[in-house]
Amino acid sequence: MLKKISFTFTTMLILAIAVSLGSIKTWASELNFSVETVIPENQINKKLTYFDLLMEPSKKQTLEIVLR
Repeated sequence: MLKKISFTFTTMLILAIAVSLGSIKTWASELNFSVETVIPENQINKKLTYFDLLMEPSKKQTLEIVLR
């Protein structure tokens, strides 16, 4: 019983140390940009801002986006 309690305590201690060492504060840098999709003719719903294309299987298509 003492071995089980000792093992549990040791495991919890190691886990607590690992979690405290693993937390690093980061900040997002401020980049002023936007992304705009160029909607192709085969877009299913032209009001969407993401690509939802009607295509044949195994066909490829080059998509365009505009970065500002």
